Amino acid sequence: MSWLNLPRALRQRPAFRLGEKILRIWRRAGLAGLWWQLRQLDSQTRCYADWRKREDADAAGEHARLQAELAALDSPPLISIVMPVCDPPERWLQQAIDSVRRQGYPCWELCIADDASRSVPVRQLLRAAAAADSRIRLVFRESRGHICAATRSALELATGDFITFLDHDDELAPAALAYVACEIGRHPETDLLYSDEDLIGTDGQRYNPYFKPDWNPELLRSQNYLCHLVVYRATLLHSLDILAPEVQGSQDWDLALRASERAGHIRHLPRILYHWRSLPGSTAHSDTAKRYALTAGRLAVQAQLQRCSETAEVELLPFGHLRIRRPAPDLRLSVIVFDTDGASSASAPWKPPAGPNVELVHTTLGLSSPDRSDSRLAEQLNQAARQATGDMLCFVDRRCQPTTPDWLATLAAEAARPGIGAVGARLLQPNRRVWHAGYLLDPESVVGHPYRGAPEHFAGQRNRALLQQNVSAVSATCLAVRRALFEDVNGFDPASGPYFDVDFCLRLQEQGLRNIWTPWATLVLHAATRGDAGSATGSGLARQHMQVKWREQLRQDPASHRVLSLERGLPVPRTQGQ
Repeated sequence: MSWLNLPRALRQRPAFRLGEKILRIWRRAGLAGLWWQLRQLDSQTRCYADWRKREDADAAGEHARLQAELAALDSPPLISIVMPVCDPPERWLQQAIDSVRRQGYPCWELCIADDASRSVPVRQLLRAAAAADSRIRLVFRESRGHICAATRSALELATGDFITFLDHDDELAPAALAYVACEIGRHPETDLLYSDEDLIGTDGQRYNPYFKPDWNPELLRSQNYLCHLVVYRATLLHSLDILAPEVQGSQDWDLALRASERAGHIRHLPRILYHWRSLPGSTAHSDTAKRYALTAGRLAVQAQLQRCSETAEVELLPFGHLRIRRPAPDLRLSVIVFDTDGASSASAPWKPPAGPNVELVHTTLGLSSPDRSDSRLAEQLNQAARQATGDMLCFVDRRCQPTTPDWLATLAAEAARPGIGAVGARLLQPNRRVWHAGYLLDPESVVGHPYRGAPEHFAGQRNRALLQQNVSAVSATCLAVRRALFEDVNGFDPASGPYFDVDFCLRLQEQGLRNIWTPWATLVLHAATRGDAGSATGSGLARQHMQVKWREQLRQDPASHRVLSLERGLPVPRTQGQ
């Protein structure tokens, strides 16, 4: 990052907010944390601006392609845009309405409910907009009911096949509805569709993009990553019990959770289609700006757990997102402790948490480090699994030392859930820098390591580095999985060499199971010398084996995004190639 770009990167941040954030990061993660934060800030501004320039260069060709696809639609869907309004600055309200009227897709209706705005100019602006365009439908509420009541009033105006939402000070990208209509045309079974988003400042500058993963239910319980733009099939939305007063402030999160439970087909449209206005006091400006919204979000997730008959408690984290705490399962656990360096076997035995349902199984590769063999290790772990008697297997490298006392119970509780495959822990280096935060798939290197080298408390973009989420693969250095699932996919494949854990996780994913990385089980990996997946020492033949076997999966990791690449551990938008 060039220091010459720093003023540009900081332009959107008011000085007092910036000072608070710098102090908070320094206290939590020190100078290294500040350096990572500056790199991330640079990627959100300069790198994103460079990426947008390349996108703009392709705009003419993309517009022609979109128009041709729209013209070929047999039955263009009517899209209802629901907008509750309550005394916004007229400037932002006008820009929000104008962003709808500028859409290249004509089959829309803008359904506005004014929540008893006191501003005469706001009411005049709304009447003028409705008079100027017959697709704008308007109702004035006689008394103020706040966001949920106003949204219900706007929904009553909607007649579209699909429904989406627009805040009264935000903007839609000019081609947003065209992309949505084309995606629905290609996938008419779609019930719920969401896009990427960015922030837009008061000066009109766009920054801080959120290039979202594909459907990620674990992340949705940690944060409302769907947020904007989300499009719902009207029949699905009208069947839901939504917009209750107790979730006011997080009503969109509650809606996304409820809709996801019933949606047959959920799609991610990987394009920036929504610009979220960043104003002082808004949640776009700060995750913790509205405390009542944080409480409402926790209640929304807790309610979903109850609807799904899941025994768990939702904890609100200091930075505004959530952790799900689950009780330890009543299962026998086999902790398989493996050693990739025979010399270390003479050290004191590794001890897991004590308990009547915990079995310890040791396996030693018995090779010196220069002669170590990943295929031999996979075979040894398979053999140890056959010897184990537990319902749950937890593989742990002997050099790992837990920093969280309930790490084993956490891994087991997540792995015991229906539909879950492998669960991996967060691994730190002895200097408390990140070693493993889940793998990101890559067509050239097979996997990359997000946030490797970052300080332990570095949050990453939208706090993703500190939240439990679905990933495609996790490291066998500390991995839990139900024994039955391990046996169903025939354990680890020695032919995959150092990528045996990645291959294992992808085979679980192929069976329709979801893998999880959780920061709530954290271990320090001492003397990290073993060539893990994605290391430079990985066998070329093993890499080729993975590239052939998992070509399509490596091409696009559903837990990442097609425009992101890792730059020294930090996910940043590519500015060259795709």
